[in-house]
This record gives sequence, C-alpha cells and structure tokens, in this order.
Amino acid sequence: MPSYHGEEATLNTARIAGPAIAGFLLTVWSVPTLILINACSYLAVIGTLVLIRARSGQEGSAGAFPAASGIGEAQRFLRQHPLVLGVFLLGMVPMIFCDPYAR
Repeated sequence: MPSYHGEEATLNTARIAGPAIAGFLLTVWSVPTLILINACSYLAVIGTLVLIRARSGQEGSAGAFPAASGIGEAQRFLRQHPLVLGVFLLGMVPMIFCDPYAR
C-alpha cells in the first residue's frame, strides 16, 4: 500500500500556503477588499453547485437514493443501537472540536 496520502498533502499545503498568500495580499489590498474577494469566491462555488444540481435534476436518475431519506434512516439506526451511537459520538466530537488544533 502506498504511503502517499493526497488529501493530507493538499490540506497541509493549503494550511501553509493560505496564510502566506493572505499575508502578501494584505500588503497589496485592504482587508475589506480581501473579504469581498473571498465572498465572491464563495458565490462562484455556490453558483457551480446550483448548475450541477440543475443538470442532475433534469436527467432524473432512476433508483436515486434521496439524502434526506438516508439521513433519517441513519438517525433511526443510531437511536435503536445506543452502543453504536456512543462510538459514533466518541468519533465525531474530537473530529469536530479538536481536529483544527491537532495538526
């Protein structure tokens, strides 16, 4: 099994390059300008996701499993199996609250 983890390398590169690029851009533009640029980048991503959703909705894939139904089924399963719920929470809480500080 290869030891290269592409996702981790990308994440770590972004953690290093992001603040460095931001520091450079702060010497060129003001903070409000950079916040506006960041907001526009989010709008571009949201617009792309809307286009993807619109296309996939037009095709109407038969046998698609709706996400809301799957989430509901997962919640029912966790309520019926408290041991699994405990293990799930033990895994999720550190991932949500500690992961940003662990690296």
